[in-house]
Amino acid sequence: MYLLYLPLSLAQPPWLAARACGGRLMSPVAPGARVVLTGAAGRHGRLLLSLLRGAQYDVLATDLAPFPDCPVPFVRADLCDAAATEELLRGTVGVIHAAAVPGPSSTTPPGVDACWGDKQMLGLEKLSPATLLEQNVTSAFHVFEAAAKAGARRLVFSSSVFAMGWSHNPLHYAPAFLPLTESHPATPHESYGLSKLLGEHAAACVARTSYRTRAPLSIASLRFTNLVYPDAEKTLPWAAPTDAAPANVLMWHWAKAHEVAQAHLLALQAPSLGAEPHEPFLLCAPTTRFTDSSAQLAARFYPGVATEVVVGNGALISTAKAQRNLGWRPTTVDALRQ
Repeated sequence: MYLLYLPLSLAQPPWLAARACGGRLMSPVAPGARVVLTGAAGRHGRLLLSLLRGAQYDVLATDLAPFPDCPVPFVRADLCDAAATEELLRGTVGVIHAAAVPGPSSTTPPGVDACWGDKQMLGLEKLSPATLLEQNVTSAFHVFEAAAKAGARRLVFSSSVFAMGWSHNPLHYAPAFLPLTESHPATPHESYGLSKLLGEHAAACVARTSYRTRAPLSIASLRFTNLVYPDAEKTLPWAAPTDAAPANVLMWHWAKAHEVAQAHLLALQAPSLGAEPHEPFLLCAPTTRFTDSSAQLAARFYPGVATEVVVGNGALISTAKAQRNLGWRPTTVDALRQ
């Protein structure tokens, strides 16, 4: 009897070889590869597009909205159409899925006083909660499945820290501990945060299954905080929340828009995202929007919640994982430095 011995790389499919090398799926997308960018016509999408072009990717842009001045090939598409999405992603190596209804519905959940919708520090969408949920989840699932069918190597999903528990009534969210990390339970209170969390579960499902095929797909879900563009940085710092004007702890945080866009590029290029085929990452600036002590604010608004030592106005959302796994380096503005 003759036994045939093959090198590990030939004897095992990619996912087994990856596990044999420490359980990490190595699937970076190098410059020059085809990358599909969804949501390209939005402000966030245009910033991502600029970075992708600067990094020399072969970009195909798409959006439901028109983009007449798009500097790369553009396809106007409805990602809630599975067949159209599959055709759009055919042949792609990487995907950045930034398309979505970009915020919570102005309609408050049952039992929540509608007045809270008028007191928010961000724009709210006119769509009904159910329509918002359906559009975001359906489009995300179609993109994830189409990416796997196309044999893509890496997908980056623009998720949101709102999946952790933003609520119209800022008093409703109660963290189990601070600073928040990716291991903290995600407990959304409204349909936008729910849509992002369900999108992450869909991403994990698709990546988990793809991991055991000949063309494994790894997915990074970036849970970023409120984006601040250069023209708005001069509005910082903000006045700290008060008993009369409280704010959910997630709204205490922010991030420079171009640094969040850079995190998307880093997630596309990282040799490995982590031990799992789907990995979530929290993104925010290293300080809150306020100059007040973060520890004192946490003690005031979240009494009894275990809080690790935070220096000055340091963030109560940890970005350690993104810094460690992606090499991301967030910064703040001079007005907030202590």
